[in-house]
Amino acid sequence: PSIRKRSGRGRTIARPLDRILTRQSLVDVRKGPDCSLAPNLRYTSRVVKLEENMVVAEKFRLNRLLGRGGMGSVWHATHIGLDTACAVKFIEGNFAALPEAHQRFEREAKAAAQLRSPHVVQIMDNGVWEGRPYIAMELLDGEDLKKRLARGKMLPNEIASILTQVCRALSKAHAAC
Repeated sequence: PSIRKRSGRGRTIARPLDRILTRQSLVDVRKGPDCSLAPNLRYTSRVVKLEENMVVAEKFRLNRLLGRGGMGSVWHATHIGLDTACAVKFIEGNFAALPEAHQRFEREAKAAAQLRSPHVVQIMDNGVWEGRPYIAMELLDGEDLKKRLARGKMLPNEIASILTQVCRALSKAHAAC
């Protein structure tokens, strides 16, 4: 697949998506982790499997899986000490063993924690548990975009509202840089 953009003079600029992703991450989307980035690293199958009712880092009880992506998962959890609902994001599988993935995840947590906006999720905590990095954040109520799109076509005012919120979040993030 490729991303195509028309310039003002009618020229087409194409950039393969997989090449962009591979350059900017540790992962070739077709092959998985690039082991040459950490040649002395041995992957282990001893990573603890995340399950419902598991207590993580002595702080969070995992209630249910909210979603899983290419590199990780997000769980609905309860902060045990505060008795409040939260979301906990984890790096999964072989990615949990890559030092570069740990560093990227920590940078993500620190950068997001600096932002204060109703359009950006608030970070509560981050760390490493059983060799697996995690980020704990506020749990947001509502419908995700995938579910909303499954309900049918969106009206222009709905699209404008979502884009306005995304732009406000991006503006806040850029202002923090």
